[in-house]
Amino acid sequence: MPIYEYQGQKFDLKEGLSTTEAKEKILNYLEEKKDEDKKPNFFVGLASGIASGALKIPEGFASLAAELIDLGADTNTAAGVEEFFDKLNPFEEIAEQTLTGKIAEGLIQLGVPGVAGYKLGAGLARRAIGAKKTDKYLDKVNGKRLKTRTDIQQNTLRNDLATKLKIGGGGLFGSTIGEGLAYTDDFGTIGDAIGGPTETDQREGLEGREEAFRKFTNRFKFAVESGAIGAGLGATIAGVSKAVKASPLARQFDRSPLQSKIGATLNKLTPNSALGKVAFNILKDGDQAATTYTLQSQYLAEGLGQQAEKISKQVLKNAGSKKEEIVSKFQKLLNDRFTDFGKFKTDDFVFNKQGDVVVEQLPESLYALPKEIVKVNSRGKEFRAANPAYKKREALHDFMKNTLKATDEDILELENNLLIARGQLDLNSLSLNKNFLQPLIKQTRDFLKTNISPADEKAAREILKNTEELSETFMSQLGKYVNREYKIFKKEKNLFKKIFSDDQFIPSQEIQQKAQRVFRTAIAQAWKNSEQTRRAATENVKRRAAVNQKLPMSRRDPLYERERKIGMQKAIEKEIDRLGNDYYNGTASQKATEAIEAIVMSRGKALFDTPGGPIAGFKKFLKSKEGGEIELDESIFKSRTLKNPVIRQLLGEIEDPFYNIANTNSKQAQIMSQLQTYQKLYDDSLGKPGVIPGSGGGVKSKLFFDSEADAMEAVKNLPEYKDVYIGPDSFTTIQTKNADLVPSVLDGKVTFKPVAEAITNVDQMIQDTTLNNLYKWMVLVPKSISQQAKTIYSPFTHVRNVLSATLFTTMNGNIIFQNPAQTARYFKRALKDITGTDPVSRARQLRNQRLGINGTNPIAGDIDALAKEVGTDIYTGNFNGFMDKFLNRTAKVAEKARRAYLAEDNLWKNYNFEVELDTVKNNFSKLGITADNIFDPKNMMQYSKLLGRKVTRNDPIFDRVVDISPDGRFLTMGSGTKMEGDKLLETFYENMAAQITKHNIPNYEYVGEFIKTLRRLPLGTFVAFPAEIIRTGYNTIQRGLRELQVEGFKQTGMRRLAGVATTAAVVPAGLVEFGKSLADMTDDDMRALRTFVPSWSENGLLMPLSKDEKTGKVKYVDLSYIFPYDTLVRPANTILNEAAKGQQSGETLNKYLLDAGATSFYELSKPFISESIFFEAFADIVARNGRSRDGRQVFRAGDSVGEKVYKGGMHVLETFMPGSVNQINRLFQAGALGNEKVPDKYGNTYNLLDEAGGIFGFRAIEADPVDAMPFIVTDFNKKNDSARASFVGDILKGGFVSPGEIVEQYIKSERVRFENFKQMHNAYKDALQLGANRGKLNKELNRMTKSERQAVISGRYLPYVPGDGVRQAFNENFRELRKELGRDVQNPFILAYPEIMKVRRNNRNIDVNSGDFDSTFIMPEGFNIKEIVPEAPPTTTGPVTSSGGPGTTVTGRQNLDSPFARDTLIGDDALLQEISRQRNT
Repeated sequence: MPIYEYQGQKFDLKEGLSTTEAKEKILNYLEEKKDEDKKPNFFVGLASGIASGALKIPEGFASLAAELIDLGADTNTAAGVEEFFDKLNPFEEIAEQTLTGKIAEGLIQLGVPGVAGYKLGAGLARRAIGAKKTDKYLDKVNGKRLKTRTDIQQNTLRNDLATKLKIGGGGLFGSTIGEGLAYTDDFGTIGDAIGGPTETDQREGLEGREEAFRKFTNRFKFAVESGAIGAGLGATIAGVSKAVKASPLARQFDRSPLQSKIGATLNKLTPNSALGKVAFNILKDGDQAATTYTLQSQYLAEGLGQQAEKISKQVLKNAGSKKEEIVSKFQKLLNDRFTDFGKFKTDDFVFNKQGDVVVEQLPESLYALPKEIVKVNSRGKEFRAANPAYKKREALHDFMKNTLKATDEDILELENNLLIARGQLDLNSLSLNKNFLQPLIKQTRDFLKTNISPADEKAAREILKNTEELSETFMSQLGKYVNREYKIFKKEKNLFKKIFSDDQFIPSQEIQQKAQRVFRTAIAQAWKNSEQTRRAATENVKRRAAVNQKLPMSRRDPLYERERKIGMQKAIEKEIDRLGNDYYNGTASQKATEAIEAIVMSRGKALFDTPGGPIAGFKKFLKSKEGGEIELDESIFKSRTLKNPVIRQLLGEIEDPFYNIANTNSKQAQIMSQLQTYQKLYDDSLGKPGVIPGSGGGVKSKLFFDSEADAMEAVKNLPEYKDVYIGPDSFTTIQTKNADLVPSVLDGKVTFKPVAEAITNVDQMIQDTTLNNLYKWMVLVPKSISQQAKTIYSPFTHVRNVLSATLFTTMNGNIIFQNPAQTARYFKRALKDITGTDPVSRARQLRNQRLGINGTNPIAGDIDALAKEVGTDIYTGNFNGFMDKFLNRTAKVAEKARRAYLAEDNLWKNYNFEVELDTVKNNFSKLGITADNIFDPKNMMQYSKLLGRKVTRNDPIFDRVVDISPDGRFLTMGSGTKMEGDKLLETFYENMAAQITKHNIPNYEYVGEFIKTLRRLPLGTFVAFPAEIIRTGYNTIQRGLRELQVEGFKQTGMRRLAGVATTAAVVPAGLVEFGKSLADMTDDDMRALRTFVPSWSENGLLMPLSKDEKTGKVKYVDLSYIFPYDTLVRPANTILNEAAKGQQSGETLNKYLLDAGATSFYELSKPFISESIFFEAFADIVARNGRSRDGRQVFRAGDSVGEKVYKGGMHVLETFMPGSVNQINRLFQAGALGNEKVPDKYGNTYNLLDEAGGIFGFRAIEADPVDAMPFIVTDFNKKNDSARASFVGDILKGGFVSPGEIVEQYIKSERVRFENFKQMHNAYKDALQLGANRGKLNKELNRMTKSERQAVISGRYLPYVPGDGVRQAFNENFRELRKELGRDVQNPFILAYPEIMKVRRNNRNIDVNSGDFDSTFIMPEGFNIKEIVPEAPPTTTGPVTSSGGPGTTVTGRQNLDSPFARDTLIGDDALLQEISRQRNT
């Protein structure tokens, strides 16, 4: 770059500049630098603002006094006061130069008197209420003297809601008075920004009483508006504050309907819902326990599957047609082996005093497998026989060795994996029986001994029967039990499976025929055994015997004669066989066919149906006389005892042994975790010492009751429910998921509806109706697919996922810069925790899952939840038919992509957990906390401070729901007993570190129900993530502040808060400043740049890279794509950007702060209300007429229908493509493969370096002011058309309208138009600021009228003048109205037009950035009358002149100088026609 020297200074400028151009650029730079140097810095501006604000307080008081004098004496005292304070206050001018100074000045000027006024007003109100209540109280106690003033206050000043509102109202009134007194005329109102009754009078040139009245009126409007805002904010804050302080249930059932709505909303926004923190943590612990077992199941199934595949792969490769036979045989042998593993050594296990298995002391050998076992024959004699389990093991071993040619090492590894899987299931069975089933059996038996109703007794006996059966199943099947699943019960939800595979399992005709024979035999056999059949056979025999007796001896049947009784019995049995054969070949066949059809058509549900269902009705019919009084063998119909293999085939038994292992483990875990969790919830809800005060000893729990009467009694007596309103539908009875199998302590209990919903996790699924299905397929399915495509299946997104997650770590101060080796060790450990497959790594992975750290990515959680609801989760399940191979491969790839996405998130969560765990251990160790003093009251107070809740011994922070064996092979879930010794300390440390990780790093499990339900709307993309950024950002700061209060944690707190400051402020601001220095851009350049970036980047973190001085093109990186805390930072950036715009356009502080606040709130809410990926593309075509949100043309208006359909379809289809596809395509177009650059379909070319940065989220984007200008002009023209339409459309909608309404509507539309001109002019200025070519810019403005173009360039406003078309429309409108009414009605536009022209004259050519639109309009008398009747026609006594001089008599309000004298609006009015004729001549 050439170096130019000017006045001893050297400057680097781009090549190609002439000497004159170079000098001009240097002078411009020096002038800007001079202005920048003069501008006060942040601290000077702040100090000046504070000083100026303090001086303006007495100025406001003095100016009010002066205004009152002027108002009475018609003097100009206020002007003198203002001049005096201007001289007295040298800080005002300095403060005005910076935004910080302006804000500080306003806050001091209004804040100090406002706060003082509030305190004074609240104090006076408190004294007045106190005095009034004291009098009443003294009267009530017959004037008895109270002991102390404190007694009076305690008995009279009860801060109920009404009292608080009165005191708050007094304070608010005082605050309003204080702010009104301190007001000076440089403040605006919200009315100035949006119009309305509080719009201030901005007229100039008034004096004396008029000026005083103007100022006093403005002051009054400001005070009223301030009071109204304060009242609204105060009421909102008070309502939210009360809801926050109340318990979740108390806030949701508040007596005030409005307060109840606030409470219910707050509950839906928080993860705790109606349960509260402790109960929520108990539930989450239970969920995490179940998911830990699920993860272990996944490991078991995958390990066994991979090992089996490894063993059989080579043989199957060359098996040819025998492949299916070999696989089937291998699968059968594995099943046989797993379901008969040997005798489980129950006696060798060690149990603690609570009856839980001690996982650290598991026996070395879990099963006894001798070659022979001892049996006892029917005569009671013992004999030795081959052990079937041993034979099955040998059969599997021989098959692998001889047929599959497996090595001994591989066989041993598979056997060990089978042992772990089998041992885990039997450990589960042991725990289930010992810790859950046996206590339930005992409780039920004890309950049956009490005095209970017949209905309760029947229900209890049913529970006892089911529980005893389940207990017997588990204990008798140790070494054998496996849960069976059947295809027929599985309703397919997956969209792709529905399209490409059989939606429903249907057994083959061969299997149906076999099952029909089973049912036919069972029905026929049952019929033969029935009493009805025996009676019929007996009658038949007796009848034949009687006939036989009447025959001669030679002709009698010897069967009836020989030993008559014995012969009769044989004859009856023979008759039963005959009848049975007839029944088997006839009725039984028909009934069996009906049964099979019912089972298949009902997807198997009919087999175990409730009363009234197909099979239940069928069985009932069989029992009736008409059905033959048949009692079928119930074992056919019991889901847990389906022993008949044919029936299992009919239902489509899943024979995959590894699937069944994983499924059994997960289901057992679900039952155990549910029973344990619900018991803990119930225990936590118990009153102390176990009975609710005032309940008479009948109610024990605060949440779960035996009846509604008990619930009402608890509500009546518990202090936390004192302000609640309980309606008739407030309660419900709990029924948990597995209640029919093993009822929990909560089943049958009565509780509040929100509590029951939170516990049972009632998911409001999309109902299967025509409209809902249409919505699902048209909106939710495309939304789900597009979300998956842009994240999970986008390779570059995975790279950015890893990089952006790093900032969660820096936010918490956990990147230890001063010790890189330590940081590396933590990272290595975290990486191994997600990639390791050795037992230690597996154990740590299971631990992290138990603690709820892993698998909780909010974006993945959002995607999974919606995908499962609408069936687009292609990464699950098997496929059939011709697409089987392709879709199974797709599913595998999809599952790997999903796991990778979660692993990237888990990596940094594991890292944070390890750092937090070491920190917690070290800090508590310094405090001297050990296993012996962990529950010391002083220590418990420290825990409470850190966790933000009262911690007791029963707190979940001391619980370990799932225990992991030291070798990581086995899991146990005990009865929920507390830890002891070092294990307790370790558990406490882990839980504490996990709490920090879960609360400070985004976690889907902590997303509120309201946010989760947003996924079903066409709005919002990954709404859980920004919600979690807000929650975790706040939590991180809160955690740091809490740590500062606890000795031993202060350094940790300082480190954390430093991390917050660095990550959220220093780093992004530093990168932006670095970019500004790279591109040589000023603050004004940055403000200008934001005009030409896409709307979603306007308030983002823009880091400029370079600026072309000749064209104004700027290359920049939007750091928002890689910065996860953009959701937190963006509102603040928005306020600063909007304030900078307001300063540029000369707006008042109030107005641009109002605009900044509104825009900031929009930016905060945008992730939740903006269009989803698919819906945005759809809206581009349907709602935006073929134009994208950022102005890009999808199709043109002149395109044919076919072209529009094609282009629109491709535009929508792009949303289903992985996000990296476009990036890869741009890399290719930029020459990444060594090829020449290829322009895209819009003619754009790309830079390889810029595009390569996009892989990591740092893609360089070019902003071109000249290219952007056509879109800005189009938007300008549309807004002008819209403003004009709002004026004409609202006035010409029909019926009467007053002249005043016409003028007011004109002013309203002109306000919008004025803002539009301001924005257009500033966009033009911004383009010039960046260095865009003026000639090219002016060329782009040619789509405006000449006058508009001049106004935009000059920044001088051009008001709208209603044209001939508008006037004609008014004329026709009122001509029709005259005809309709049958009488003469005057057109109000005749009266309104002159006033419109006055408004126009007031605003024509004003500088759009010098202030607001002048909307001054004093309504003349009669302007509010809607129906105006014309006066009688005037008499003319001479020629009418344009000046209305002598010889003219005119009545009415028409001004002869008005354009109406020659307008078509005069219509049939004879007088106006004559006036027009004479004027025109």
